[in-house]
Amino acid sequence: MPEVDLKELLAHHPGLPVPRLQLVWVSGEPDAEQMVEETCYYVMVFAVDKPDGRNLREWESELAPFAAVLMGETRCRGRVRSDPLDTPFRDGCHIKWDAKRFGWPAFVSRGSFLRHLEDVR
Repeated sequence: MPEVDLKELLAHHPGLPVPRLQLVWVSGEPDAEQMVEETCYYVMVFAVDKPDGRNLREWESELAPFAAVLMGETRCRGRVRSDPLDTPFRDGCHIKWDAKRFGWPAFVSRGSFLRHLEDVR
């Protein structure tokens, strides 16, 4: 997998709970035929101590310090989606299974848009 800036990827929703599982969509610009390249990153977010070197919030915030691990990614190309917060098949299944096993909340996001996947537990 290519290098991904997890701090930047998770920056749109700083108040989400820790720990959590999150699918984060990143899209390119649609071309003339309204086709778009998209990537959905599957991320595990967990608590760490503030001075921990893995802390993605570093010393900048009073919010809970956290670290994140990229668990997977799904790349696709197609028409602009009617539901921008749908889940890709494979990682969509994985996040539901993992949320149930860990008892953690799960979310899917795209920019400022956010959906809590409430039916997974």
